[in-house]
Amino acid sequence: MAVSTTRQPDPKQVRCLSRIAFSIFCIVLPSLALNILEITWLSGLASGAQGPEPIPASQIGLFIEVQGHVRVSHPGVPRPVPLKLYDAVRIKDVIETQRGSQAKALFYDDSLLTVGEHSRVQITEHIFDPARNKRCLVVKLVWGAVRALVGKEFSGSGSKFEIHTPSGVAAARGTYFVVWADQRSSGVVNIGDHGRVDFTAEGLTVGLAPHQVSFSRARSLPTQPTAISAGAPTGARNAVKETETQDHLRPEPILAEAPVTVRRSSGPTRLFTGAFTTTKASGIRGTHVRVPQ
Repeated sequence: MAVSTTRQPDPKQVRCLSRIAFSIFCIVLPSLALNILEITWLSGLASGAQGPEPIPASQIGLFIEVQGHVRVSHPGVPRPVPLKLYDAVRIKDVIETQRGSQAKALFYDDSLLTVGEHSRVQITEHIFDPARNKRCLVVKLVWGAVRALVGKEFSGSGSKFEIHTPSGVAAARGTYFVVWADQRSSGVVNIGDHGRVDFTAEGLTVGLAPHQVSFSRARSLPTQPTAISAGAPTGARNAVKETETQDHLRPEPILAEAPVTVRRSSGPTRLFTGAFTTTKASGIRGTHVRVPQ
């Protein structure tokens, strides 16, 4: 009768095979993990390509820069909340900055609004309908200073870009300008190289060409526009300074191109593709909004 015997493994061979298996495991596992991550990432892109999340009609832009202490009051929210980078801009928002603070908002119509230090503003009206070439943006400046960059004019009926102060109204005609308001006066500085700003107070409207300033004291007519110089009103000089972007901040890209669905309160839903790129040192750069035909 044959007797079966079991051969005991050689301990040296076991150790050698264990080392080989461990080496293979160390090589294969990272590669396998990367493949899994890549598949997951591609799956996420595929699911995202089905359509972006719709944005509420009340959301009209993003805060692309926040410096210092800035608070915002949202409609229906009992108390102001600290403003954070990339927070949404909503219709009827009230933005208030303290000393040494700033906030910059990029609206979906491609315009920019910088709120200077120690200022209080409210977004009172906003309509953006590129299908009808219409943009209506009204900002109320209670006190302080704001800087507005209006890169595109809209010719549709009812289009306007206005900043209201306690004693006047500044209406942009496609330019770059600063508005200030304090206890004694309010006024406008056209700091752009082209375009015009109309300033209305007590029923009289004056047009400011590039590099001109006009102001109005309480219940007074606006001054005739004059060239910006060292003799400009203190309020004008302070407003320009307080709304400048701080140059000591390092450039930092914050947003890449992405589709955005904007649902308006009336009319069809449209898909906008916005490439929003900014640097904290130089402000907005390369913004656009495209609407499929």
